[in-house]
Amino acid sequence: VVLEAPGTSYSNYCRVSAMTGLPTVLGWYTHEHLWRGDTEDLNFKTAQIETIYTSTNEAEVRSLLDEFQVSYIFIGQMEREKYLNLNESLLRSMGEVVYDNGATIIQVGAAKE
Repeated sequence: VVLEAPGTSYSNYCRVSAMTGLPTVLGWYTHEHLWRGDTEDLNFKTAQIETIYTSTNEAEVRSLLDEFQVSYIFIGQMEREKYLNLNESLLRSMGEVVYDNGATIIQVGAAKE
């Protein structure tokens, strides 16, 4: 499971899952709503994803990563634009950074097995 910022349909959001086929915590909001019909769950997951990206509470972030079985954390342009309080230093401590070009970071090993 890859963690990336969810967003609107036919946008650059959820680009990793869309282009790789890897599952994500939450895809395009409208598509998710049309398939599932439950906006309460979508809104809850949206808030939890924001918490992962912005929280300063390591235990809370770790718990959510484990709950969603996140293996990859993606931090790129869309995440930086959406989450102005992005806690990059905490996220970097959640696993091994395997790619970092200064603008995009890919990290593995987020969830405990």
